Amino acid sequence: MSFLDIILIIAILIGFFKGYKNGLFVELASLLAFFIGIFIAVKFSYITQGILEDHVSWSPKTITVASFLITLFAFVVGIHLLAKTLSGIADFAFLGWANSLLGGAFGAVKTALFFGILLNLFQKVDIGFVSVDKDLQEKTLLVGPCMKTAEVLLPVLGDWFQDVKKEVKEFDKAEDGEFDKDTVQ
Repeated sequence: MSFLDIILIIAILIGFFKGYKNGLFVELASLLAFFIGIFIAVKFSYITQGILEDHVSWSPKTITVASFLITLFAFVVGIHLLAKTLSGIADFAFLGWANSLLGGAFGAVKTALFFGILLNLFQKVDIGFVSVDKDLQEKTLLVGPCMKTAEVLLPVLGDWFQDVKKEVKEFDKAEDGEFDKDTVQ
């Protein structure tokens, strides 16, 4: 067992205990809220942008970024509050133990997937100080399995990343610094 395995075990245990404390509804909502929230913010931040343009005199780029962040934050907070409500209902129905146990399992898997994605990115992008090669995967207990579970998500994230890059390029090309509503919808 290597030092990296110990770090991964500690992180996965922390993920389990955090998930156990929060419960399945909150853990699932936190993961979904982030990814869906980014999508929603890209698609609907123009609404917030219109409101901001009427009330502040910031530069167009600042308004665009602020509207994106406000939309993302509002969506994530809304989903979090909904998840807390569902957790409360589960506790009331005496399903709190199942909610906690499943939340712990989901938290551990979520942490393993996060590190798997990170390790896959380190393998694909040569950043100099971290090298994730076949030798490292064979010498460690958890690096290989974490990377294999994350490989399922990478194609989806790769497509999403390409879409975000396209949006950023179109944002930079726009003379007024606003997203084109037809492009992002």
